[in-house]
Amino acid sequence: MADDKPSIANQDDMETANNSHLTISAHVVIQLGEELVTDIEQALLEVTKNAYDADSTICEIIIEPDWNPGSSDPIYKLLSDGKLETPLGRIRVRDYGSGIPSEAIEQSWLRISSSIKRSKHGLAKKKTALGRIPVGDKGLGRLATMKLGSILRLKTAIEGESAWRTVSFSWDDFTVDRSLEDVPVFNDVDSNEEVTKNGTIVEVIGLRERDKWLDSGFIEKHLVPNLSSLINPFRTIDQFEIRIKTRTTNHEIHSLDSDSLNLSSAKFAFDWDGRKFTNTALISPTLFRGQRGEEQARLFAKLFSKEEKPNLIEWLKNDKRLKDMGILFDVDMPWFFKLEESIELEQFPKDKAFPNAKNPGKFNSEIFYFLFHEDTKHKLAQVGTSAEALKAMSQIAIFRDGFRVRAQRDWLRLSEGTTSGSSYYGLRPSNSIGYFSISNEHNHGLVEKSDREGFVDTHEYRGFMVLGLRAKDYADRVLELVRKSVNNYVKSQNYDNPKSNSRELLGKIEKSETAYTRNIKNINSKIESAKSVLESFKTLENSQNSPDINNLKNSVEIAENQLDSVVKSLDDITGSLSTHTKTSKQLVELAKDEEGYAARLLDSAAVGLAARSLTHELHQFVRQLKVNVASVSDVNKSIQNRELAKAIRGLNGTIREMSKTISTIDPLLPGTRSIKENISLSDFIDEFVNARRAKSEKYSITLQYDKATEFDDCVVRFSRTRLLQIIENLFQNSLYWLRHGPVNNESEKTIIVTVVRTGIIWADSGPGIRPSLESSIFDPYISDKPSSEASGLGLHVVSTFLEVERCNIQLSSKRNWLGRKYEFILDMTGAYPKDVQRKLQGI
Repeated sequence: MADDKPSIANQDDMETANNSHLTISAHVVIQLGEELVTDIEQALLEVTKNAYDADSTICEIIIEPDWNPGSSDPIYKLLSDGKLETPLGRIRVRDYGSGIPSEAIEQSWLRISSSIKRSKHGLAKKKTALGRIPVGDKGLGRLATMKLGSILRLKTAIEGESAWRTVSFSWDDFTVDRSLEDVPVFNDVDSNEEVTKNGTIVEVIGLRERDKWLDSGFIEKHLVPNLSSLINPFRTIDQFEIRIKTRTTNHEIHSLDSDSLNLSSAKFAFDWDGRKFTNTALISPTLFRGQRGEEQARLFAKLFSKEEKPNLIEWLKNDKRLKDMGILFDVDMPWFFKLEESIELEQFPKDKAFPNAKNPGKFNSEIFYFLFHEDTKHKLAQVGTSAEALKAMSQIAIFRDGFRVRAQRDWLRLSEGTTSGSSYYGLRPSNSIGYFSISNEHNHGLVEKSDREGFVDTHEYRGFMVLGLRAKDYADRVLELVRKSVNNYVKSQNYDNPKSNSRELLGKIEKSETAYTRNIKNINSKIESAKSVLESFKTLENSQNSPDINNLKNSVEIAENQLDSVVKSLDDITGSLSTHTKTSKQLVELAKDEEGYAARLLDSAAVGLAARSLTHELHQFVRQLKVNVASVSDVNKSIQNRELAKAIRGLNGTIREMSKTISTIDPLLPGTRSIKENISLSDFIDEFVNARRAKSEKYSITLQYDKATEFDDCVVRFSRTRLLQIIENLFQNSLYWLRHGPVNNESEKTIIVTVVRTGIIWADSGPGIRPSLESSIFDPYISDKPSSEASGLGLHVVSTFLEVERCNIQLSSKRNWLGRKYEFILDMTGAYPKDVQRKLQGI
């Protein structure tokens, strides 16, 4: 009977086979780290995730490129030669979470590609005490650190422990000739550093490219922005703050606030609850503003003028396709209208491109569509964001529990639509900024690749792609329909060919003048010819006495009448040409004005650049002061001079105040963040009036604050700096006109500020707004002041700052002693809490 088992030649061979086994070189870990971790930002993110998983509310990334260990530090055991010719430098990632128990270090942390956070296949992860679902489960955190430095030291303490337990090893020991289990790992207890609170400190020592970490510009301009892009900039992570510290500076993770996002031309929101897909589109008027050109600007202004806007709204309301998509005009500023639809899916949709797709679990998304025309660029600059910065961020990112999954840049296939030609109105890669938010709790079927560069091709991932592409298609459809509907309205009104700008009109006039000159020459030529004929007739009349002489006389009279008519026509043409020439001169002046606007824009830009340069230099000086004061402070630790310590405290206080002052020099500077807070309008105005009263009294002006009767004070959610600039601009405007303009009574120069239920009323006893400027007073570069006194941007800045917070400013209908409007009404209800807004709707 044949034996089915494989035969072995002899017993010796059997023993040899049983005694042999596979081994692994320690260097494979280095290869894993190099392949799985993209860059230093990803490395820091992986360690940061561990802090989140440990239920820490704070994660501190402390960068110390000048650090060196003390002589008693056990780290010397891991140095290859035991010498320190230059500082090692280190990065400490500190959390205040639960800490790591000893058994977890042995079973998970020291075991490559092992994690106690990992769930069984297909099951959701277990929640932490704070209700978090762990985001790290690949065992990448410790491998990631090799991108940063050569030595890794873990310090950890659980609740009740009074000393740090430490584990340390060197990545340099993971060599080809050494087995993994032969790499030395040192366990110790660190009694030198006090445990003030349990948690974990990951120390990366012996920084690679240390010169880079010494460069403050690298930290500020590269590390912080890149790390910020890996943390959801649209939404903060609940109860989790990341702080980046250097010796002299604390950095914040960048975020995108509503100031910038409210200036998008369209916003799309998607919510999948597992069965129902809800799509919402908010459309801004700026969607219908052409990219460039005076004609597009005039058309846009006409469309949204007080007279035309109601007709446009009625047209859109009656557009059957938009009605079917749930068009509503009851929306907050700055939006024009919204569309909303909910689709119940009895069964998950099928897609040939994604066979066997399954429900991926709940998720939501927001996409902001920008048209970067000049008006939007200008407003973005005013809220402290450049169009270039937003364009650089143009991407639809995926975030899991607030941490980015590095998927392919155009995973949503936006670029495919750009091949459709100029008529394509959909999302474009360079104009779209947004995110898809997933979670470990609801989307555990979406499995990230080991290198964090996208997802494993699971059935749930295919389902996610099906729904994601549906969201994109909805956005494309909305953009297509609403823009075509407005285009059709323009065509129906026969004003789709607006007037040319001044330079185009000048060109037409020049052509007309040339034609006039040519026509006049032709007429003169004909007149001379006619005169010659008449002379011939007269000669014939005098020399002949024929029976047809009467007919000849009649012909001559007719010819003379015709000539008289030509001469009269010529006079008319000359008069018309004279009027035409006057118009040309007026248009020349208009063209000069337009060039003046451009020059003023350049002047404003130059002032802005100068302010930015000055502020940058001041920041540099402050940083240098901080470094020098810190050095003096270090020296004083050894000599303990009380007077010197007092001087150091004074200098530090001065530096702090300087930093505050610099930060308020110009809130429009790019990169300046506006932190919103709850502000009592009545308290804010009261403080402002008290602070400015002395200045107004200096010019014999009474600054008066009135609080409306029966008023329940309301708190607004606003940036204090922005609100201060709004009120300051109004104050300076009143101050100027009360000092330089006509007033009804010199002894009664007054500014009156009133807080009412819907916001603020600002008025003064000055000359008011010139009637010809009433409709344009909030436009840029519009001012009745001399150009040497103002840029014409003050009220435009006020209007823009209010607009991005869904508030507005307008002139009331009241008129003063000159018959001019003089009262500004600031509607602040858009910044009120929602319950107060609903209450006010009944007023």
